[in-house]
Amino acid sequence: MIEVIDPVDAKLQAEKAGVEKAEREAKLAWIREQVAASVPVDGTPAEKYLTEHRGLQKPFPPSVRWAAAYKANADTMPRSCLLSVATNDTDIVGVQSLEINTKTGAKAKQTKPDRYSNGHVGQGSVFLGAPDSPMPTLVIGEGAETTMTRNMVSACDAYACLGAVRFIQPQKHHRRVEILADTDKRDAARRLARQYADMGIPAYVVTVSDTLGDKADLNDALRQSGLSAVCMAVEDAEVATNNRREGLSNFQLDIGSDVEIARLIIGRLEEIYGTIIVSEGRVWRFDRTHWVAFDNDHLARFVHRADGAVYFDDDKPRTVRLNKSRVGSILDAVLKYRQEPDYFKAPPCGINCESGFIRIADDGSITHLPHARQWRQRHVVHGKWYGDGEPANWKASDLARYLKEAFAGDDDAEQKIMLLEEVAGCAATGRGTKVRNPKAVVAFSEEGGTGKSTWLRILRAMPNAAAVASVPAGKFGDEKYAHRLIGKVLNAADELPDRAIRSDVFKRMITGEPVPARDVYCSAVDFEPVALHVFSTNVLPTFSGGIDGGTARRLLPIEFTHVVPEEQRDPELPDRIIHAEADLLLHFAAEGAHRLIRQGDFTIPPSCKALLDRWLVSADPVRAWVAERLKITNYENISAVADLYRDFESWAVRRGLKREFLPNAISFGKRLPTAVSGLERHRSDGSHYRNVKLHHGGTL
Repeated sequence: MIEVIDPVDAKLQAEKAGVEKAEREAKLAWIREQVAASVPVDGTPAEKYLTEHRGLQKPFPPSVRWAAAYKANADTMPRSCLLSVATNDTDIVGVQSLEINTKTGAKAKQTKPDRYSNGHVGQGSVFLGAPDSPMPTLVIGEGAETTMTRNMVSACDAYACLGAVRFIQPQKHHRRVEILADTDKRDAARRLARQYADMGIPAYVVTVSDTLGDKADLNDALRQSGLSAVCMAVEDAEVATNNRREGLSNFQLDIGSDVEIARLIIGRLEEIYGTIIVSEGRVWRFDRTHWVAFDNDHLARFVHRADGAVYFDDDKPRTVRLNKSRVGSILDAVLKYRQEPDYFKAPPCGINCESGFIRIADDGSITHLPHARQWRQRHVVHGKWYGDGEPANWKASDLARYLKEAFAGDDDAEQKIMLLEEVAGCAATGRGTKVRNPKAVVAFSEEGGTGKSTWLRILRAMPNAAAVASVPAGKFGDEKYAHRLIGKVLNAADELPDRAIRSDVFKRMITGEPVPARDVYCSAVDFEPVALHVFSTNVLPTFSGGIDGGTARRLLPIEFTHVVPEEQRDPELPDRIIHAEADLLLHFAAEGAHRLIRQGDFTIPPSCKALLDRWLVSADPVRAWVAERLKITNYENISAVADLYRDFESWAVRRGLKREFLPNAISFGKRLPTAVSGLERHRSDGSHYRNVKLHHGGTL
């Protein structure tokens, strides 16, 4: 029977289809206009929502945007919204909006539904990975916040479906698939995971504990239990193969040795986190912007997953039973693989910031490049780089005002500000030990309210927290404390004892010579420090036992002299600079880094040099005696060290110094050449000098 089509109906259907197509195209055109008018979330209420209310971390993907006046269509009121932009292979197909309270950064609407989809979101997905950096792990989640939470564990090609999880076509570079499942959607996630397993791709279902709620997701785990809970959820994900599922913690062992377990752990780590390396006694992974060291407790928990695994010995089943000693043995074995001891020894020079890597060449040229493993950076500086030249808002900024007030009235205020720029630049580049004459910076003021503490707080907040340490100089010789400095670009502490400054390990920390370090489970390793050390003190320590010239050359004191009246002090100033002016602070550090690299050394203001001289003279009795009693002559005047020592001893007693705290004659003779320059030996044993005499009435 032949169906007869009424020409009139056919025409009406065609017209209807045409109208619907035109409406769809108009809708998509409107959505694309709205997206084009939106901006990245950085610095907007959307950033506050994602960071403070959802616990997420920057950088945020370009598919998540902020629209201050989003309109779903021409007839609706404009609203301030976070937009999640869904795309297919070629273009934008839809958008999901979430209205945000611009004052609090919270959701403007707390009731369901709080999100609205516009367009054809089911025909695409929100890509939340890095467009220029394909990753071997394909991640599929329901919502944008849940999927971005997975990004915090390791870099991945992440897709949010803006609804029920569905099949995303894997690419050739994908080696692992993860399905993020809410607690009430596990079965659907498992069915999807098995589709990938049937294709021969290892597939996993990542879920969280039922105790978090009936509809809990990965972001709930982050906000309630922290990032470690998210890491464990990924590491403990169910693996789907051949239509069955088993726990990742079920280690498949052949002989059950520590070495076999260590190799298996490395494989599992690289499956989740990508390529790892071992350097300076730590295991490192690249996390989107920089290299991050695994915490040893994290690695130990990973080892714990082998506890109870079964293997066969002479056809008899055996069970792995772990204890503290064996965990340590397995971790020690892990460190024997993927060894690249010099990987971080000579990274390219530049500043790794939120927007990319600012590479500074030897000729001073600056290039802004995307984040990459090859830059070998172990920290990231807050703020985005917008190019050379003074920012338009610099003069009116809180940072500029703070710097101006900190050294108001100082004759060399401009040079002091230049020095602070270079200190910030040195920390930002991670080149604390790479300058020509490495220094330990000592921020000093006898009184409070000078801005010294503000400077230390700003400096500490500039890099990510994991790149900053607070190890007192007195603990440098302790291997466990020294281990905390591996990979750190800044060490800022308050304690500054004289014994620590005079130690040999202090000089090695400042200059970057190898220092032994040891963590709880591991053997001792030698590492080369890179951190810039900044100490804060209200009292410059004395050196009862003296100080050698090598140590004196490593000290760079900066005095904060201007006391801000109490009624003019602004306790919120540091927070505004740190959070609202991160880009300006980055520019400030970049200017200092550029000058520091060009000069090869710090700018030393006259007042800093004078303060160091006063400090050394007042803190070291031998130097103080030299300054008051000894004179270098341009003619021969032979003097015995023994005679000089008698005068020194008499001088010290007159000033109330106890004899038991004075150096003996031999130590005095050794310290003289470091306390005064220009001495000429008369005898090779150093017992006589040919060009010195006592002054101010002294006789030899």
